[in-house]
Amino acid sequence: MIRYCNNLKSLPYVAISILAISGSAFSQNEIDPSEIDNAKNVSMRHLNLHPGKGSKGQTIYNKIQVPGKVMSIAETPLYNSMGQQIATARASSVGYVNGVKDGGINAAGICTLIIEGKPTECVYMFSINIKKGGRMSGWAVLSSLTPSVEISELQYNIKAKVDTQRSTLEKTSYQRKVVIDVTLPKEAAEWYLMANRAASKSQGKAKYYFTKRGHLYGLFNIPESGQQRYGVSCDMMPIGTVFYQDENQAPVAIPVFQPDSSEKTKYVLNLVYGYFVNNNGEKRYCWTNLDCLQG
Repeated sequence: MIRYCNNLKSLPYVAISILAISGSAFSQNEIDPSEIDNAKNVSMRHLNLHPGKGSKGQTIYNKIQVPGKVMSIAETPLYNSMGQQIATARASSVGYVNGVKDGGINAAGICTLIIEGKPTECVYMFSINIKKGGRMSGWAVLSSLTPSVEISELQYNIKAKVDTQRSTLEKTSYQRKVVIDVTLPKEAAEWYLMANRAASKSQGKAKYYFTKRGHLYGLFNIPESGQQRYGVSCDMMPIGTVFYQDENQAPVAIPVFQPDSSEKTKYVLNLVYGYFVNNNGEKRYCWTNLDCLQG
């Protein structure tokens, strides 16, 4: 088994399950994503009646679009799930406007965080332009978005449907773990979770499913995102966050491919289901990388 560790100091070395497997490219606990309880792998296809659009006009069910409105965001901080500022978003439109991509709003991604000591309604944003350059995902204060009332109504409507679908999860047994900082083997970091991806493409790289900028992303559902990536980001956990892994859900093993190839490598990525608690006490259910959890 390959072992890698980064900035763990007093923590023991972490066993990484992106590892060579004798005679198979899959782990023994692999299951078909289609067999996952739909309370754990919620599809937005029938829940989001106002989905966003992609650059080629394709429907993106994991994003919202207020009908007949251009959505926008003011220059505003982006936060993680613990109410800590991680970046500053540039003022821009949101979604695909006149062929230009300016991020998006996660369908059902709405919650209340404690920011500067006050309960504050926030929405989860995808790939938003930030002031220092590049793009990030994170929580933005609802009032910084336009049209905020319509966005709120859409989000709470979808969230209510999701919560109903997840109502059975309280009866599940969970194991306590902690998010840790883990570094991938260099060669695997540039490989993909989908076949035949050109080496020039950034979406779907294995490294994005490990800790990045001090955070581990949670995925809302797997595998389909509609945008050439495996799973849909719905939250971000700082290193040290306690994650409760669902003991009744086997990890889902994802094969890893080299660029421009349909042949599976000897590596796999294991995604597990569970929840963590944000700084307002709300349980945030998601899939995440088993390799970045210790306990």
